[in-house]
Amino acid sequence: MGHGQDWAVSWFGVWNHGGTEVAPEQGPYWVHNATVNYRVLGSVDLHLTANNLLDEEYLSPSDPGQLNRGVINRGRSVTAGLTVRF
Repeated sequence: MGHGQDWAVSWFGVWNHGGTEVAPEQGPYWVHNATVNYRVLGSVDLHLTANNLLDEEYLSPSDPGQLNRGVINRGRSVTAGLTVRF
């Protein structure tokens, strides 16, 4: 964030058509992530991040030798933090 900017917001969405080789039964889905940053002081920022906002259930590919159906991803998660610059 530059001089005079107190807020920053970012959003990222990913579309997957589903039906991968690892998980052919997986339907299409969106995964949305968002972050909000607020500069409290010149050297202190607060942030809030939410991943998988729609709480989609989906599979990620895994090593075919380990799992034949993929890895179930986490549902929605929210984290908050504080950054202090010295």
